[in-house]
Amino acid sequence: MEALEDVLLTPQTAPDGVFTDMETQAGGGGEPISTSLSLTGVTPTGACADLIEQINTQQAPGLGGALAQYEVDPAAVTGLAGSQAGAFGMVAVTEDGTDLLEPFGELADTCGTFGDPDGVEAAFTTVPGVPDAVHISLGNSGMDTALFTMTVGGVTDGDELVYLGMVGLDEEIAAETLRAQVEAFEKRER
Repeated sequence: MEALEDVLLTPQTAPDGVFTDMETQAGGGGEPISTSLSLTGVTPTGACADLIEQINTQQAPGLGGALAQYEVDPAAVTGLAGSQAGAFGMVAVTEDGTDLLEPFGELADTCGTFGDPDGVEAAFTTVPGVPDAVHISLGNSGMDTALFTMTVGGVTDGDELVYLGMVGLDEEIAAETLRAQVEAFEKRER
């Protein structure tokens, strides 16, 4: 598991110094690996609600993993995130090879933009270079600056996966960071 933990980005390997510090925690097997996605201020409906429910309820038997909690450089923060900005990474091995990340890649097409045209709207867009990821922006209609941004996703390779979630980061910086994390994962030795 230690070699797998080494693929997580660090403040030294993340692009543009986006992370200033990190704490990691290794976990043994036996615990299920799960995902989640929370939205505040908007209520998805139909296929979008179903997909988010799938993300929030899916799990796979875990054989081990490592988690990283990152502190973010304030220069990378956008919108009104302020102290809410942060990032979380995970690398894990599942027992059955379940692809927990594919649903994130379906969010942009399934959800698009929705919400109250006179209130809060949510916009789901793809992350170039990372098919199983999405950028989510929540904001008041007609405002140029998002109130909240999130970029989440990663990649699954057989029974191994890497995930990175970033809140409050500039969309381009978050996309570059996620691509760097996926590249580091894909270069690992199996």
